[in-house]
Amino acid sequence: MSKGSGGLVLVRDIDFASTSEETLLPFHGRCHIAYVPSAGVVLGLSKLARLTKLAARRVQTQEALTQRVLHAMCGALRPQGVAVIVDARHLIYTATAPLQQLTAAAVGCMGGS
Repeated sequence: MSKGSGGLVLVRDIDFASTSEETLLPFHGRCHIAYVPSAGVVLGLSKLARLTKLAARRVQTQEALTQRVLHAMCGALRPQGVAVIVDARHLIYTATAPLQQLTAAAVGCMGGS
């Protein structure tokens, strides 16, 4: 952790892989995390990647993964606001192609001050 200026911190394209509890098939993609730090405390980029990969280790829905990362960020940092977007490709095939799904969750004030 280090002291930052208190602006918005955005980390994009964190790769992950997980297993769907609905189909027991894998899904993988990228997670994007944005947060407004409290008291200027900013996590290193590797910590957010580690958090995402740790949260993805269990059998779960994509929505649960998104919420799990959000709640972990809130519990660990107590930021002014957090937003998490998970963009994943599920390895089940619809009539035309694999299922691509985007989920998002946010809490707090993302405007910052």
